[in-house]
Order: sequence, then structure tokens, then C-alpha cells
Amino acid sequence: MKYIYYIAGIVIVFSALAAYGLFDSRIEVSEPVLSVNDRIFSKAEIEKLLKHDLADMSRDQFIDALVEKHILIQEAVEQKINSEENFRRSVENFYEQSLIKILLDRKLKSIVVDVTTEEVARYEELTKKKVKVTKMTYPSMTDLENRTNETIKVLESDFLNLSDNLKFTILSLEKGYASSARKLEKGGAVIYRLDDISPLENMAGRPEKPFDVKRVSLFMQNKKKEERLNEWIAKLRESADIWRK
Repeated sequence: MKYIYYIAGIVIVFSALAAYGLFDSRIEVSEPVLSVNDRIFSKAEIEKLLKHDLADMSRDQFIDALVEKHILIQEAVEQKINSEENFRRSVENFYEQSLIKILLDRKLKSIVVDVTTEEVARYEELTKKKVKVTKMTYPSMTDLENRTNETIKVLESDFLNLSDNLKFTILSLEKGYASSARKLEKGGAVIYRLDDISPLENMAGRPEKPFDVKRVSLFMQNKKKEERLNEWIAKLRESADIWRK
């Protein structure tokens, strides 16, 4: 899922900056309860931090961790690390990634999809099958349009041994039909054709596991949402004014 690749946030940097007050100069000091050199914490500020960050620590453990963190932050500032280009870039990168994460999280929550009993039954049926799939890869979208420089690979495997992406693709295909082209991260595109479906051999000797309807339904729901999300991103690209040399 493309969405996953956007999320590599530098959480430690952000938490350190936020706690140190670099993102908010309005620090309440009316009831000071802790100071670390020149950094003063008010009672209200400590209570707010405890509410959000206490986790499994006791109050004393949290305070000790807070003191140690700010000693290290102050030392980093003393060494002027916060003025270095690498630091500025990391903060900028985190800011951009956070915007993208919040946007995509909200979009995913807004997407509503249905998984039918027929789709789940199709998945269950395929768990007892072996499939033959032809993978056609094109190095560029122009090659895809012209069907040139095509790389063909034939895959034969038990359905359950396929990747999640390929499972989801096959679920919507009938024998002899090909999928829509899917763009690749490194450029180009790929098409899958379902050539054959056959029963697994020696099924009688295999232990039969109970079919988990809930897990399969959730899997299909997530893949459908991912598909809708990628379609939405593609539409944003189409409507954007993009120029490149």
C-alpha cells in the first residue's frame, strides 16, 4: 500500500521539540513544580504531559525521564545541533510527513466499503485451489499502451501462498481474464491474467483449518479501502498542474 510508504515520521525529534517548548513559547509558569536548568515546568504543564504521556510509568518515573530528556535537549542546543542543516531538514521532513499521515488517516476513515458473502465464499473456495497466473510487466506507461518491451512470467502456486496483493487481484478475476494495469512504484505497470484454477492435490491428507470469516472479511475490506485510496490519489494527480523538464 502506497499509504504505508509515506509514514516514516521522526517522532523523537517532534516530542523533544514540543516538550522543550520550541513549538510554543507560551509556557505557563504560575505554579512551578519542576525546573531543569533554565527550563521551568508549571503544575498545569506537568499534569498535561502526564495525561498524554504517562503510559505504564509511575509519576516519579515519568518526572525522572522528563528531566533526563531535557538535560539531553539542552546539551544538544548548547552544541547548536538545532542550527545545523540536517536538523532543520529532519524537522521539515517530519512536518510534511505528519500532514500526509493525518490527511490519509482521515481519508481512509471516510471510505466506506462493503464485503459481500459471495466475495468471502469465493475466497474460501480458492483456499482449496491451485492457480496459474501470467504476470506481464512493462517498463513504462508508453510500453504498456503499445504492448512493447513486455516481460512475461508464469506463476503456479496454491492460492494461500500468494502475496496479499495478488490474492486480492485474483479474487475479482474469472478464468482467462486479465486485471487492470497497476502502476509500479519504480515506474511502469503490471497486468495479471488468471490462466487456470485447479483443485489442490492430496487434499484428503491435509489437516483442514477452520475458515476465519471475520479475518478474511477484514482483509478484503482493507484491500478495498486501499484501492479506493490509490484511486483518490491518482485523481489528485490528474487534476494537479504539474510541469517537469
